[in-house]
Amino acid sequence: MEYRAYQKGFEFRRSRQAICWLQDHHIRTLDVYSQRWRTAAYRAVVLFQKYPELMAHTPMFHDKALVSWGKDPPRLIARKLARSIASTRAALWCMEQIVRALEKRQPTSVITSLYRSVIGSYIFRGYSEGLGAFEHVKN
Repeated sequence: MEYRAYQKGFEFRRSRQAICWLQDHHIRTLDVYSQRWRTAAYRAVVLFQKYPELMAHTPMFHDKALVSWGKDPPRLIARKLARSIASTRAALWCMEQIVRALEKRQPTSVITSLYRSVIGSYIFRGYSEGLGAFEHVKN
């Protein structure tokens, strides 16, 4: 709905004072949440193929797409390569083990950045898998 509003000329602004509270009772664990994002990223490939201009408006995918040699700035290339390494099975397994160990000893707020890394890695994996599965799909 937001994209259609944008296409019709509505302007969106961010506000640091805005507050939103969402309690999703279906997400009880990091595993479930990570898999949800992996699936969403997998399916986003077809969405971006149909509406390529959407990619520019979806910053969460900027470091999760494949490296565009010659187009991406060096800093983005480094982020994409780091994301690729962090998304390997071994790296993800290690991060998830650390999260599980810290969850028993630390409050959730202490390990929020590690949660983001794990989820970002699953988004990368889902998007990469979607590119492999849907590379032939066009509008």
